Amino acid sequence: MISIIRRVPLLIAIATLCLAASCGEDDVVEGCSDPTDNFLPEAGATDSTSLLRRQFYNDHGSYLLFSDTLQHYSTGTNSEGEATWFTETLDLTYYVGQTNSSTATYGFTYLETMDERRAAVEYMERYILPHTQGSMKPFSWLLAWRINGTTNTGGTTSPYAVAGQRCVAVALYYIFTAQRTEAQKEALAQRILLALIGRLANNHADSFTEFLSISAKYYDTAMTTDGSTLTSEEEMAMLYAAGFLNSTSNLFGQYYPTQADDLNQYATLLLNYTTEQIEQKYANYPLIIRKAALMRSTMESLGYVF
Repeated sequence: MISIIRRVPLLIAIATLCLAASCGEDDVVEGCSDPTDNFLPEAGATDSTSLLRRQFYNDHGSYLLFSDTLQHYSTGTNSEGEATWFTETLDLTYYVGQTNSSTATYGFTYLETMDERRAAVEYMERYILPHTQGSMKPFSWLLAWRINGTTNTGGTTSPYAVAGQRCVAVALYYIFTAQRTEAQKEALAQRILLALIGRLANNHADSFTEFLSISAKYYDTAMTTDGSTLTSEEEMAMLYAAGFLNSTSNLFGQYYPTQADDLNQYATLLLNYTTEQIEQKYANYPLIIRKAALMRSTMESLGYVF
């Protein structure tokens, strides 16, 4: 494995990228091109990795990356005679129209060998890609050994997947470090798919409006107003009656879930239970059955394949 950790720049270029000058009809500017080109192998490259990446795009319609470096080339020398370089890397935290600053930066440990890269693609083709159509299908995938995250408060994290607007990064070390059972591989797939569903909710928030409206008045509010503590039975009865599956941990007491937690909990429910099982399990709680049906239909309309 090759370990390369770097800060991710503020954004990926999403319009035609013109470096050093703007492009006119008579201009010839190095580095001025369609940014989509940066997600492709070099033209004419015939090495095994380039062939695998092209085949993946042809088969699945998404670009395949094994590195977060999109561009890296010489821009000449500075006034001191030292070589200067331009480097563009993926930004998994940027979304068009966002108004808040990024809360984390990510670095990656790469898949080094062709055996690892082929095995990673085979895993994706068996456990992940069959569930992705339409809006569920990302523009590109970055398959890595490990993802290393640093928050703006100095904390660290190592997520299995991070979904950005133009790329979904997946850490696959888990399938290589031991002989995994089918159940363990499915469990990893669920973590990855939940990241994809979170991306879907972020990119298509309006599609989830009806789902969120059902329990809207409860989101992130205290379950009691007098500071009393509910028993587990009382807590679950109140949650189910309001259309929730679980509460949100809070230092100040027992709280109803946030919108994000609610979406995640229902997505997890749908990945583990059929419609019939949900209707049987929550037969006495019509709001849960209604929200589960809405969540399923919304996910399906946006391209999730159950």
